Amino acid sequence: MLYALLLCVALVPCVIYAVVVLMEVPGMADERLGVLEELPDDVGEWKLDTESEQARAAIDDGLICETRLWITTSIMQFNREKIYRQVRYLDPRTLDVVRSEKDIRIKRKRVKKR
Repeated sequence: MLYALLLCVALVPCVIYAVVVLMEVPGMADERLGVLEELPDDVGEWKLDTESEQARAAIDDGLICETRLWITTSIMQFNREKIYRQVRYLDPRTLDVVRSEKDIRIKRKRVKKR
């Protein structure tokens, strides 16, 4: 039992060290985990959506559905970028925003270098 406790006590600083090194050493996470996939060219631009279920429901309600990808940076999380998908509905006559959906977080995948 004592050996298990000592092993756990020794393992905690090793895990903390590994996490800090992966986050703070430039290029270490890319080398070990892979490179983040490329972002689309139209990040931040509103696009007309006519194909999703939300868009079809909006058309039935007489509204226009627009979507975009949005990037935010958080200082509290070591300046990591977060990508969100935003959806808004417009009145077709005035183009005023009628309502919007809750932002959906999009996770970027890592691609291994060869």
